[in-house]
Amino acid sequence: MKRPLPIIGLLVFSIACVPRDRLNASCHWTNERLATAGEQHLISDVDLAEELAIRFADATRGHRSGHFAGVNVYAETREKCLASLLTVVGRAHGVDPEALRGVIGRRPPGFDFSMLVSFALLYAVASVVAVSRLRARFQFDLPLVAAAATYAAAIASSITGLMLFALWTATGEMLRVRDPHLSYRVGRLPWSQHWAELFIAAVALFLIINWLLYRRQRRSASSLSLL
Repeated sequence: MKRPLPIIGLLVFSIACVPRDRLNASCHWTNERLATAGEQHLISDVDLAEELAIRFADATRGHRSGHFAGVNVYAETREKCLASLLTVVGRAHGVDPEALRGVIGRRPPGFDFSMLVSFALLYAVASVVAVSRLRARFQFDLPLVAAAATYAAAIASSITGLMLFALWTATGEMLRVRDPHLSYRVGRLPWSQHWAELFIAAVALFLIINWLLYRRQRRSASSLSLL
């Protein structure tokens, strides 16, 4: 169980986070660097511009700012800041600022992959533990009871896993943007529209692990019977 932990750490913490030294709540594009070629750098700058706009709106018109005047005023403040920052980004990259609106929301595939794989490893380890306990509790002479318990455990584990996965990915996104306020961005997480598929995959993984452990246990029982 200790071996997956270094792998998970490498996957999660090798992601490209929003640069801490360029964050502020004053809608200023600080520490500007010469634009380099490449779509990823452009996406990174647009991502940073959106984060700065949200921080500015939170600080000046957010619920805790002391100057909250309604959702519309908050959104208008955020959009004005974002528009000004996209102008700076567009000028640096030689791109029309309006065209950059289409870049907003593009996900870093490496980050999303690390979130999915790291949690899958944790879920697999937890499933091995759960299945091992089931195998110890329900022996081969109770196949129907064992099957019912296994399917019930697969469903319960998958539901629990999805809830933990939502927390896992939301926490990862907060770390990536260095902001506990994800705002509307939480709806852009790729798995937010694929919970049914994730549930089926979680059930399938649990049952596959159960089948593999079942085969190993059967082989061990057969070997002992030949002695």
